[in-house]
Amino acid sequence: STTEPIAVLTNKGYGQVVSVLSILKSGNFYLPLNPDWPIGRMQDILDQAHVSTILVSSQLSHLGEALGANYRKVIIEEELQSECFDTS
Repeated sequence: STTEPIAVLTNKGYGQVVSVLSILKSGNFYLPLNPDWPIGRMQDILDQAHVSTILVSSQLSHLGEALGANYRKVIIEEELQSECFDTS
């Protein structure tokens, strides 16, 4: 299997730590995005790295949407909640 870059767009905190550890455990690598960067800079970085998935915090979901529809966006808090309460 091949490794893929997965971008992380969140402020520093537990969501960032959990996201990075999860990405590394999956065998992929993470690409941190600074929420203070201009959208155009983030898009350039994502395109150059051939990113298809962005993990984004709910607080910054507006930035994730501004990046366009070329990426699969996963809201970190929603995934954490579904994993914590998964009864299967």
